[in-house]
Amino acid sequence: MLIILTLLFLNSTYNSFAVAMGFQFPYTTFLHNSNDLFGDYFKVIFSYPGADRAVISEGSFLRNYQLHPYGNLTALNQGLVSNIGLTPLSTIISIGTMNVANFFNPMYVYVINIILLLLIMNLFIRENIKSIYIVLLINIAFILSYPVLFAIDRGNILSIINSILIIIFFNKFYTNKIKVSLIFLAIAVNIRPNALILLLVLLLLDDDFKAKAKYLILFLTVALVIAGVSYIFSNILYPDYTFSNFISALKIYRRDYLIGNWGLGYGSSLFGALKFIFGWHSLLEIIAYIISCLGIIFLFYIDSKKKLESYTHAYIVLSIYILSSSVIADYHLAVFFSPILLMLINKTDEVSGVIEWIIIVGSALILGPKNYFFISEVSYQVLLNPLILLISMALIFALKFRNQDFLRT
Repeated sequence: MLIILTLLFLNSTYNSFAVAMGFQFPYTTFLHNSNDLFGDYFKVIFSYPGADRAVISEGSFLRNYQLHPYGNLTALNQGLVSNIGLTPLSTIISIGTMNVANFFNPMYVYVINIILLLLIMNLFIRENIKSIYIVLLINIAFILSYPVLFAIDRGNILSIINSILIIIFFNKFYTNKIKVSLIFLAIAVNIRPNALILLLVLLLLDDDFKAKAKYLILFLTVALVIAGVSYIFSNILYPDYTFSNFISALKIYRRDYLIGNWGLGYGSSLFGALKFIFGWHSLLEIIAYIISCLGIIFLFYIDSKKKLESYTHAYIVLSIYILSSSVIADYHLAVFFSPILLMLINKTDEVSGVIEWIIIVGSALILGPKNYFFISEVSYQVLLNPLILLISMALIFALKFRNQDFLRT
């Protein structure tokens, strides 16, 4: 927590000096441009049919979002990014939120959504950690972490939902509630399909092949049922949401976010870091995938020789999840509370191992802001975060290789 708060204090102080000296965005905040405050929330919910029923005063900044929301089918037909690129479950959540906002003040609905999500996270922490002092510290660290502040600033409640689902998944998985954990992962995958790679932890189980196959079938069944039901209801509530339109929207997303630079700023993928240095090239995606695959190979090899701790599994698999995603915004980094919580839950003694400190420091560095220097409003943090993950993973692997007990096995 100290590292997270220190990084928050340093970056905030830097931003304050920038404001005092007359600098402009992006030097004045470690978050997004305030001209688009809560944009991912209000622009999305106002982009669906019926959103015009929400009563918003003319002087409110929300009125501009209501008049100029994200694109829909018209935007898609013009080759622009649209709400049809969201997954079916994300579409259901967004439309449901829009309908609630039509009956109440949309800003109140947003604030209540954030409060409810933070309360859910608090209940989960309290359920697993008995010390009130530690519970308080973890809650403060979570709320003031860069990914959560960034998610609130952007209005991206889907990322907070997804992060909480993944954190709960790891906890349930490593407390022998595997079937329940896979349900949480299935929901998370239906919000962000990249999370499918987290199934690596299932393959690392000591169980035999038959048991793993049963778990995998359970996961696939739940995930496909959620996807199918969500798609049916998305199409009913929003007839323009069809499979062919969804595929077209993904192609546009790839053009603008992967080949283009829309997804470069405020991201932490290895591909994004390489693109920041060299510019776009299709080979860079392949290189990022190869490096991620090497991480997977090392993980399985070392784990086959000497079983790794749950928090080490979580940290490495989450690092691969972030690095291997071609585009992943920083508000998804809140998942790095998982290894910290697993360490607190599974250990009663004080942290003393070098690898444990690497995981704690690595997670804390990822969870804190580091936006100081920019090129075309893109922070060098897009390099730092992947570098932190790569170096910490390499150190963990190197230390495991040097372990004498490991070498003799």
